[in-house]
Amino acid sequence: MEKNSLVQVLATFSRQEWRELDGWLRTPLHNKDPEVIQLFEYLQGQIQAGQSLPEAPEVARLALLPGRQHTDHLHHVSSYLMKAVSDYLLWAELNRQPLSERQHRLSEILRRRQLGKQAARFQARAEEGLQRQASRGRWYYELHAAIQQEKVQMQEWQNTLQHHNLQPLLVAQDLRFLVEKLQTGCLLLSQKAVSAREYDPGLLDLLTQLPEEHPYLQEPAVALYYHGYRALSKPDGEPHFRQLKLLLARYGELFKGDELRNLYLLAVNFCIRRINRSERVFLREVFELYQSGLAQGAFLEQGQLSRFTYTNIAQAGMGLGEFAWVSQFLQEHKTYLPKDIREPVSQFNLARLYYETGETGKALACLLNIGYDDTVYNFAAKTLLAKIYYARGEWNALDSLLDSISAYIRRQKVAGYHHDSYLGFVKIMRRLLSSDLSQRAQRATLREKIAAMKVLAEREWLAGLVG
Repeated sequence: MEKNSLVQVLATFSRQEWRELDGWLRTPLHNKDPEVIQLFEYLQGQIQAGQSLPEAPEVARLALLPGRQHTDHLHHVSSYLMKAVSDYLLWAELNRQPLSERQHRLSEILRRRQLGKQAARFQARAEEGLQRQASRGRWYYELHAAIQQEKVQMQEWQNTLQHHNLQPLLVAQDLRFLVEKLQTGCLLLSQKAVSAREYDPGLLDLLTQLPEEHPYLQEPAVALYYHGYRALSKPDGEPHFRQLKLLLARYGELFKGDELRNLYLLAVNFCIRRINRSERVFLREVFELYQSGLAQGAFLEQGQLSRFTYTNIAQAGMGLGEFAWVSQFLQEHKTYLPKDIREPVSQFNLARLYYETGETGKALACLLNIGYDDTVYNFAAKTLLAKIYYARGEWNALDSLLDSISAYIRRQKVAGYHHDSYLGFVKIMRRLLSSDLSQRAQRATLREKIAAMKVLAEREWLAGLVG
């Protein structure tokens, strides 16, 4: 057992998984060594009680006393338990798959055993079950293509392929490829926005030249990812954003979990980019997307709300002056934040709300008592602190803070959008502090510099200061 590896896996188990694993280990087919069960029971007791555990092989030695002490034997027991846990996880994952997925796999197994009639029966059940599924996410197209491929395999095995229509397979493979490639393309664009890394897009540029009337764009998943990619990749992407938003409203219920969240985030990210260019009309757009997404549970990941989504929702509401709504949102959704960051994230957003409502003393108290370990979040907190110092006229504190932001950018080797955006903020703040705003010419110079920057944190606030 490697250091803590087994413990780390078991620590993720739910109560039901503990019960299932207990039964799994007590079945001779999966385990015949009573010391494996002894080690499992010890670990279960310690983990569920929240007790810390020593490094291997001490864990095994403690569990097996007064049993054998030989190091090789202890390692064997630990390794065997880890293998049994791994086997259980694979079985549990397959068992959680939709029935049509399991029937398809059974069809493949039966065909390989030369049981054509039985294989064909399960293949038909898999296809019928798939068509009854309401979901039309990526998994649907993957399974549909796999079922069509299995049909061809069956025809080849029966030597009747010459009578089989291959068109459904070709279409299914096209749709699977389009959905997978466009989905990956959207992920690529999202990463590119916060990273300097460049990628060869491969066939993406060809795929996004599909004519609007192409029949493949009648498929909800293809259309959503297609318009999402076009919206984020093209300077004139607004028509594609409008289409994406329309399709989300029409077909959102066909998607679940991570896929639904990612589709919403495509539309949200488009709005955020436009907001960052001072196009305030998109603030209402993104606020409405957040409200509808919250109603559908689209932004939850394993029952939790990310710090960034929590913050962005609050920021959108505050930008529209929806302070009462934001206050209620911060309180009601605080419990959805991961426990380890719940307090700092909720306090940061409460500080922002206090600042927006003019209670800078309360805002400052919130910020000075919390810390952040995330680069983007750190920037947001520092710029908010700068705004508070400016509002309170605490110039020495503000000067030190600007030095701190510049040093942080260099130390963390921040690149891409955030490097330019926050370094620009520091530069404009420096010019602002050294300028006489009573002089029209100096204000005009500052306005020109703000307007010339392609990306700039707090652009609207800075522009408001110079008039």
